[in-house]
Amino acid sequence: DTPVARTPRKRRDLPQSTNRHVRPLKCAIDPAATCAKCKGALRVFGTAVNHRLEWVPGHFETLSIERERCACPACPSEGVFVAPPPNFALPRAMCGNGLLARVLVDKFADRIPLNLQTVRMAREGEQLSTATLSGWVLLAAGLLDRVARAVDDRLMKGAWLQADDTGFPVQDGTDGNLRKGRLWAVTDQQEVRYHFSATKEGKNPVEFLKDYQGRLLLVDGGSEFNAAVEAKGLLR
Repeated sequence: DTPVARTPRKRRDLPQSTNRHVRPLKCAIDPAATCAKCKGALRVFGTAVNHRLEWVPGHFETLSIERERCACPACPSEGVFVAPPPNFALPRAMCGNGLLARVLVDKFADRIPLNLQTVRMAREGEQLSTATLSGWVLLAAGLLDRVARAVDDRLMKGAWLQADDTGFPVQDGTDGNLRKGRLWAVTDQQEVRYHFSATKEGKNPVEFLKDYQGRLLLVDGGSEFNAAVEAKGLLR
């Protein structure tokens, strides 16, 4: 592995626990790596260690990530380098991939709110805040974009769809006040795709149904779907 420059910013480490099994992960410097300036060999002189909280079926564990540090003896001005870390879905978070998967599956597949997940984790000996889990979910949303696109593509190729919308309060962080938004659900009773919009205008379903290939759209009598029905020539 090619060494990478050390970053001065330090991620918050895990709280100590005597109940977790510690699993070391060692990341070595590539023996063929050389100094970018003089092309000389790099010398390993220690390790940089950080930790992540991981979940394996049945228990939590600590991942102890030990990354070799190295420098060029002839070029001290080039600084210190460390071996690349393992490939984690969220590079700056303190969760392992297994724990992140557990939080996402619990929330979206099993409908367990994040605050109740923290209560359960506390019973298991781990003190994590709802804000921490919320941050992981927000960061993971970008990773799941391809899944959302795949669901959307399958729904758009179906013979029929059912759709509805409801008010959805939004806090955008500017003044602390809530404003009204809309949450639209499109489903074939097997999977559901959600869309958000700031208004209830008919242009919104026109946009998210533009690739729909079916003929039937099951909706209520709301006028917000009229434009989409007319644009696609759908049975309503």
